[in-house]
Amino acid sequence: MAIVLNELEGEFSDRVAFLEVNADQETMLNTLLHVSTLPTTILFHHGKVLYSHRGFWPEEQLQKVLEDISAS
Repeated sequence: MAIVLNELEGEFSDRVAFLEVNADQETMLNTLLHVSTLPTTILFHHGKVLYSHRGFWPEEQLQKVLEDISAS
């Protein structure tokens, strides 16, 4: 996922903030966000979870979701 996210970060950096969390170090955050599988990608908008995706997320699908979110 890191390669996909790095590519999309370059494209969306003016509209979307990308953050990476080390799940091994942030066990409380894992619990709060119900992260049980890695990788997990969670998209927030104004502090609310819009999407949570477990496992690999193909670049084209994630790009579409980011385009939809950033256009609103």
